Amino acid sequence: MNESNLNEITTKDLFDFLQENMVVKEEFNEKIASIESRMATKDDIAELSGRVDGIESRMATKDDIAELSGRVDGIESRMATKDDLERFATKGDLAGMETRMVSKSYLDDKLSDLGAEIGARINRKIEREQEFKRTLIHILRSHALVGTEELTRLEGFV
Repeated sequence: MNESNLNEITTKDLFDFLQENMVVKEEFNEKIASIESRMATKDDIAELSGRVDGIESRMATKDDIAELSGRVDGIESRMATKDDLERFATKGDLAGMETRMVSKSYLDDKLSDLGAEIGARINRKIEREQEFKRTLIHILRSHALVGTEELTRLEGFV
């Protein structure tokens, strides 16, 4: 190209560019077919979306955990302390109340069960998230939608 005036394009410049960058119809069609074969289909996306919806519907939410925490707080707020009992109740009153109260071991068992349930829910959620990530990476790898470096980075999150 003429360096003195870069805005002027000669027919030779144009012809040289076309010769260097031109592809034949078969090459173009092969490249398009290669790209299409690596793309996810609508069915792939719908299947993945359905799996995500299923995971979301089964996992514990922050609201579920907050509700459970509120229930425990409610139990604690209704419990009387030793000082409360000494001020407001006699031994006879305490004897009558003792038959209506739950034992410490009962509460310990209940709290333990609730804690185990929360732990199990959290573990199930983590497992579902990891399975989702592994499935997504598998789909991306099988359709060659991203490069090896990106896949390695994504695998680091699992």
